[in-house]
Amino acid sequence: MLVLWWAALHLLLWGSVHAATRSVVVGLVAFGVLAVHAAFRFPDTRVLLARSGDGRWSLPARGLFDLELGTGTRFAAFWVLLELVSPDRSLRFVLLRDQLCVRDWRRLQVAVRETGFRTSAE
Repeated sequence: MLVLWWAALHLLLWGSVHAATRSVVVGLVAFGVLAVHAAFRFPDTRVLLARSGDGRWSLPARGLFDLELGTGTRFAAFWVLLELVSPDRSLRFVLLRDQLCVRDWRRLQVAVRETGFRTSAE
């Protein structure tokens, strides 16, 4: 799902540039730039996110520990937006269902639902 979204985003950007300029040269340059961007700036999907027994979250690779879910946390059937906050910073992560195995996705959904945050439909 992430790959399709990433490709569609770049095609939409290219179509917008091409429609706005109606220039073949500008369209080709924009296509080349966006193709390179799409290939080299693909979002990192290998982030280790850990949750402790007391409900605190951490990102060990980034040296961030004792994070809590913020009020910007939202969830739906196929995605979760985590807002992780500490006294000095706030981070936002979007996780898609196809990034996790079924067991981990269910555990994440339960962890977020336990906090009482709203769904995207509310």
